[in-house]
Amino acid sequence: MEEEKCGSDEEFFECETNNFQQNKKDNKLADNAEKTTADPNLATEIPVNDIEQENTETPGVNDKVKDADPEVEEMTEAIEKTCLDEEFEEGLTEEEKEDLKKESLEFKKDGNEQFKQQKYTEAHDLYTRGLQRCPKCFKIERSVLFSNRAACYKNMDKNKEAIKDCSEAIALNPKYVRVLLRRAQLYEDTEKLDEALGDYKSVIEIDPSVQQAREACMRLPQQINERNEKMKEEMMGKLKELGNMVLKPFGLSTNNFQMQQNPETGSYNVQFVQNTQQPK
Repeated sequence: MEEEKCGSDEEFFECETNNFQQNKKDNKLADNAEKTTADPNLATEIPVNDIEQENTETPGVNDKVKDADPEVEEMTEAIEKTCLDEEFEEGLTEEEKEDLKKESLEFKKDGNEQFKQQKYTEAHDLYTRGLQRCPKCFKIERSVLFSNRAACYKNMDKNKEAIKDCSEAIALNPKYVRVLLRRAQLYEDTEKLDEALGDYKSVIEIDPSVQQAREACMRLPQQINERNEKMKEEMMGKLKELGNMVLKPFGLSTNNFQMQQNPETGSYNVQFVQNTQQPK
């Protein structure tokens, strides 16, 4: 039977649903089709080599990537508006849900092929189609689709969107080590060191043997301390400048006020000191 042609984005969901019902009548999928494993670490996704290359810490590996399509975000929103709503999904039989899952896995398979060719925009769109078709009850499959789409965003230099998709994947599968590592690296890339350390610690709790997480848990605390000290110095410098502006009309400066710590209590006292050199 000829498939119904889709017009606007608003008509997409309705005609996609009709096509799905027609396809079920004309060509019923085999009952013994391959099923994805419930083990999140074995679930089929982007080939391991691509993932490892995409997560590498070596600079320059992914410098030559396709420019981000300015219409990607708009396209994603339009597609996701057509996702299966809860009311429609509740009306599906288990067999129909399985058929929809198989359709989503085909989109994912095609997306993986595009990703291997570094066609990240095309892969992004296919993973989005997969999310659109995959019922929400299949959390593992949806978490992998979010993870793969996050990899596309990362290669398109859209770190904010990549972090968001990683978070979606982790919400569906909190022990998804690969995505925790990816989000941790993204946090590092965006200088969110505290959040990165939190993800690395989560990885260690799940699998203490992950060397990348172990090294990061040793490295990041020092970086965080150095950053905090630098921020403190900058803040104190700005406060000192402000204080000098206020005190200058009175012939005073912040140098006239010194803080001394009480060795017994640990508290600080402010003492006034005369005859200090005034700032020019």
